[in-house]
Amino acid sequence: MLFFIINCTVNIFTGAGVALITPFKNGNVDFESFDKLCDELLLRGVKAFIVLGTTGEPQSLTPREKAKILSHAIALAKGRIPVIAGVSKNNTSAGITEADVYSSMGADGLLVITPYCSKSTEDGLLEHFRMIKAVSGLPIIAYNVPNRTGYNLSSKLVSILAKEGTIQGIKQANKDIQQSIDILYECAGKCSIYSGEDGLSVPLRSIGAVGSISVLALVMPEVADALFDLPLSRAGKLQVEINELVKLLFCEVNPVPVKYLLSELKKCENILRLPLSPLSKDNQSKLKKQATKLLDL
Repeated sequence: MLFFIINCTVNIFTGAGVALITPFKNGNVDFESFDKLCDELLLRGVKAFIVLGTTGEPQSLTPREKAKILSHAIALAKGRIPVIAGVSKNNTSAGITEADVYSSMGADGLLVITPYCSKSTEDGLLEHFRMIKAVSGLPIIAYNVPNRTGYNLSSKLVSILAKEGTIQGIKQANKDIQQSIDILYECAGKCSIYSGEDGLSVPLRSIGAVGSISVLALVMPEVADALFDLPLSRAGKLQVEINELVKLLFCEVNPVPVKYLLSELKKCENILRLPLSPLSKDNQSKLKKQATKLLDL
């Protein structure tokens, strides 16, 4: 009976979904590098493309750039894996507009962040998600990332949204495993949990998480997926083995470290849009040294 309670019957995807970067070159989106990276990640077994999330620097992209990035991802996926588009607005009207566009373009789901800066009440937050769901009709993964938004989506609100069918999952980008346990218990099988912390994928899997929205998957897709596929004891050992690399991938604000590492792997140029700036020289040295032990650098 307990297994039935915590096991979500419908998942948007399982395993490692990759949080895609947005490569830049000469001031523009580098679609050649984006397409090559997506093709490689498909071949290496990622289970979903997540575009226009925080790893993709959506706040510094124009609406036209966002639409073109999503279009490329959908065309490359060819229906083989779901493509989930990030809606990262603190203005509900703007979020509705984005969701409507992404739905009409053929996205398979949305990753909807809790509004930042606006300091919404619980009632306002519920309506924010409900209105985006009503317009798009797409499955929604709520994005809980309190260190970026200043708002921690409570298990109570997640339960309300999940039980009424507004959301189908939650990306937990915080370190509060007790909260994830509470969500699984209170949602009674109506909400999938996805790890948004690569360092906690196996701990979250051990309580019922079905996959990850992973930065690690950009450079080690097979490993990110194995954390949800290997027997739990072996996956746990693997989690420990990659611990130092994962910590360094978040030594500065994401996607700053992973863009540097991808540039070292010749996947893109190490270019970000302000206010983000390149990884410090000291952290470059540390990340490259650690990555050399695990990757073909």
